Amino acid sequence: MKKVIIIIGLLLLLVIIMITNTYTSTPGYTTHAEAEAFNSPICYGYSLLLNREATYADHPGRSFCFGILLQ
Repeated sequence: MKKVIIIIGLLLLLVIIMITNTYTSTPGYTTHAEAEAFNSPICYGYSLLLNREATYADHPGRSFCFGILLQ
């Protein structure tokens, strides 16, 4: 029973980390002024682009940060 509770707790922690470390990495199609004003969070670690195919059509990029994400 204790092992099940520990496993559920670890899975819950993993889900929380995955939700909080997802961020918008690129603004997508926008004007030059708005693109310069885009304030992307900084990922200290490895950043994985989640929607690469959508960015081909100028959609905003969503990334996951394996490390520390600073706003």
